[in-house]
Amino acid sequence: ETRSITKSINVVDQDVEVFKQLNERGVRLIAQMVPSDKADDFMSLLIK
Repeated sequence: ETRSITKSINVVDQDVEVFKQLNERGVRLIAQMVPSDKADDFMSLLIK
């Protein structure tokens, strides 16, 4: 089952685990549709 994070991003549980592992290794993840949009911290969106 997918979960909607933004209008354009959907994740499954396996995705969430991978994103958490990347974050723990210091990888900064952002959500940004196009360069002119504000870059949002992806992990804060993921844990909402």
